[in-house]
Amino acid sequence: MISTFKANTEYKYSLYIKLTEEGYNAGYRFGENTALSLNGEVIDLNPDYVSISEDGGLAQFGYVLTMTPTDKPSFVTGGVNMDGKINLIDAIMVQKNSLGIIVFTDEQLALGDVNKDGYISLVDAIMIQKYALEIISDFD
Repeated sequence: MISTFKANTEYKYSLYIKLTEEGYNAGYRFGENTALSLNGEVIDLNPDYVSISEDGGLAQFGYVLTMTPTDKPSFVTGGVNMDGKINLIDAIMVQKNSLGIIVFTDEQLALGDVNKDGYISLVDAIMIQKYALEIISDFD
């Protein structure tokens, strides 16, 4: 498993889909025209290559991923959903973490502790709400 990616490096990865024994025994098989459908919507996988096992029980969709460096990190203090922005979603996530409903990663804990007291609390959530609503302009 790769946990660190290098810039300007090409990585190959595959998505494997295997029929359940029940599906295989019922006569289902993967073929060249197999499509993935989720909730009735066909998902376009756009693979770089497709491989189907001889018995049709396993489909492999292959991809090539090239990492490109960015000039700046997309993480910002208060932005616990790590999308590079601070909004009410972040405040709700901090509330849920404070109440033990969701668990943050170490990075999210650091981003969510906007008052820098060493803890994630409802105080942090309120400060993020105020920032998102432009009531305050910073967390100092």
